[in-house]
Amino acid sequence: MAVSTDGGGHWSPPALVNRSAAQPGEDNGYASAAPLNDTDAAFIWLDGRNWEKDKRVQLMSRTLRADGTMSEVSLLDPDTCTCCSTSLVRTGSGLLAAYRGHTPENIRDISLIQNRGAWFQPRIAHPDRWHIEACPVNGPHLDTDGARTALIWFSAPQDQPAVKLAFSEDDGATFTPPLRIDTGNALGRAQVMVLPDQSALAFWLENKSGTATLLARHIRNNTLRDEPFELARGGNIGYTHVARARDGILLTWPEKNTESVARVRVGLLRIA
Repeated sequence: MAVSTDGGGHWSPPALVNRSAAQPGEDNGYASAAPLNDTDAAFIWLDGRNWEKDKRVQLMSRTLRADGTMSEVSLLDPDTCTCCSTSLVRTGSGLLAAYRGHTPENIRDISLIQNRGAWFQPRIAHPDRWHIEACPVNGPHLDTDGARTALIWFSAPQDQPAVKLAFSEDDGATFTPPLRIDTGNALGRAQVMVLPDQSALAFWLENKSGTATLLARHIRNNTLRDEPFELARGGNIGYTHVARARDGILLTWPEKNTESVARVRVGLLRIA
């Protein structure tokens, strides 16, 4: 973690958020952050400090301040999927975290945790009952405009891959029944952006004739009236990340060409 107090012009020396020093062989990462106010931010991450003992990865959290000080670490979930990305947003009433949970039976569904002054207990966002022996490396994503929150995720129970999207009007306390937004060949790695008119744009990867294709879809009024449209195509597209920009939505994704040369692609999707 590094801190800037001048809009990104200068940054403090980096500091470890997870602990004073990671131990050899630990798997710590997949961090997400959300601002609490002008000086404080909340972080969550997957923590492997107990892997050798319990063979479990945990979800941890702590608050960081602009002066570099940190709160104590809080344990949010003692058993999570080992290497799926996390997501964290600040809603109108507090924090909302999403991540892929894990059970002793290797059910790996998406879990949610709220913080309205203190962290609640984890709950399953939607019971897909996806049984998979290894981590799919395919985490969820959240976005909110403060009033409406969107959750997007990949799941493949019974080997039926799908990208699903659900909305909350009460800061993540409840979500609508999920919409399946893919066209039948989902690879996942999904992102979502809530728009000013409270519609949303969803982004994900699909397999089109053996080629990874980055698709987007506009979701209006919780319906699938708009068809998906293609943004990019390539043999090896990695995780897409989206962010609001002045003129639209900024997208970035890593990609390898046929000579295995890695590049980071950047695109701007203008919103009418």
